[in-house]
Parts: sequence; structure tokens; C-alpha cells
Amino acid sequence: MSDYSYDYSVLVVAEPDFVPTVKDKMQYFSKLTAWLTRRTGDSNLRGVSVTGRYGVDMGGDVIEVDDKNKTAFIKSLDDHLMQFNEFVIIANYENDAFVTVLTNRLTELSKPFTIYGYETRKNETP
Repeated sequence: MSDYSYDYSVLVVAEPDFVPTVKDKMQYFSKLTAWLTRRTGDSNLRGVSVTGRYGVDMGGDVIEVDDKNKTAFIKSLDDHLMQFNEFVIIANYENDAFVTVLTNRLTELSKPFTIYGYETRKNETP
């Protein structure tokens, strides 16, 4: 288990449809990183994601998770949750079972989280 306590650490989790459907992934992460960097003040921003379907490539650290079911997913994250200052969940769906179990656990732990939506690509027809 890594210790992220010396930085302003943010765990970023995204619904599985984010990467294939987001309009401009690079621009999205650029804006997200800029906004989070302003929030960190004098601390270093450390963006961390997870492996598997709910992870995104932010070029930073990655936590190994088991996403075969909700119980395994939250159990594999439990040891890490207290190390983060903030949680960012990227989702357009209102009901995703994995996102729901994560937000419920974060609420139990009184950890701040924000759910951000994203603009999707339009279906282009010739």
C-alpha cells in the first residue's frame, strides 16, 4: 500500500463508457487537472486511478482493484480510501452499481467526492 498523504491526492474513477464515448479525453483531463491544481494550493497534486474497467490513464499512479463484482471492487479499495483528500467520479449514468457502492462507502467515511459528467461524441453519419 502506497502512502499519498504528503500530496493532495485525488482518486479518479470513471464509468466504463467514459473512454470510448468522451468527446475529447485530452481536453477533459486538461481542464480537470487545471481545476484540481487550483484547489491544491501549495501542495502537489497527485492524481491516482484504478486498474480495470473503472480506471483511466492519467499518467500517474494506479491502484490494483478487482472489478469482477461490487463486493470485490469496494473491498480492494477499502485499504486505500483514507489516504485520499478527494475523490472524483466521472459518470453520466445516474445508476451504476459500482459507482453507487463507492459513493456509499465514501459517505460512510465522510470523505469528499464529486461526480462529474462529460460530453459524449455525436454519432456521425456519412
